[in-house]
Amino acid sequence: MNHTISASTAADSARVLELSDLTSQLSIIALGVLCAVFVILAVVRRRPGALAALAAAGAGSVLSYLLSEVLKMLVRQPRPCHLDMPSPECPPLDDWSFPSNHAVIAFGLALAVIVGSRRLWIVAVPLALITATGRWGVMI
Repeated sequence: MNHTISASTAADSARVLELSDLTSQLSIIALGVLCAVFVILAVVRRRPGALAALAAAGAGSVLSYLLSEVLKMLVRQPRPCHLDMPSPECPPLDDWSFPSNHAVIAFGLALAVIVGSRRLWIVAVPLALITATGRWGVMI
């Protein structure tokens, strides 16, 4: 009986992790689409100042990503899949889990969305938080 319960619990946990990963990925896609819309609007409306601000936000996102890679090398947090039961799907041992690249990218995109329209912080910040919390459980 305990074997059935633990198998069921493991299956439920796997489903939760899959859903968490999916929502994380969809949030990043939504933020990317919003950024693309703002870039297109800036070009179509011929607003070079808005386009420059979006470009600066994009450059800041790239810089944040590079800094997160440096931080990963300093922290060297192993991925949970290396601590539990390593699987072939687990990234290499030197591919550290913290900080999450997905979370860094999501917050960078959120910043670019906010640069495009300050009122959309109410959408951008929760989407970035969804990505960050979604990666917390997955981290692979």
